[in-house]
Amino acid sequence: MLTLIHRQSCSKSQCLYQYLTDQQIPFVIRDYMIEPLSRAELNILLEQLELPASAIIRKEDPAFESFHTGIDLTNQQQVIDLLSQYPALLQRPILTDGRCAVIGRPFEHAVDFLLKKGYDR
Repeated sequence: MLTLIHRQSCSKSQCLYQYLTDQQIPFVIRDYMIEPLSRAELNILLEQLELPASAIIRKEDPAFESFHTGIDLTNQQQVIDLLSQYPALLQRPILTDGRCAVIGRPFEHAVDFLLKKGYDR
């Protein structure tokens, strides 16, 4: 089952949510602001994404400038600690099937992921 790691107020998250709904692709929503990801879940997510830790941080978010002082973005545990304290800095949307994951920015990355997983348009 697909999980959409989602933030209701994010237009990109809403776009992917709408696409999944329109395509009748079954999924569950994880609003990480209501139910933050644990450190263990963030570690697993990074493994699934196969990206450096810095890729899951919203570096363009104004709050990032306030909170990242002294953080080594190449250090996975420091990034996870930051996201544990400030979950709003998590990149979104993220789509995972439990084995692999993709950040849905740009949107086409999520569509490619779905096609590779056998979800046809």
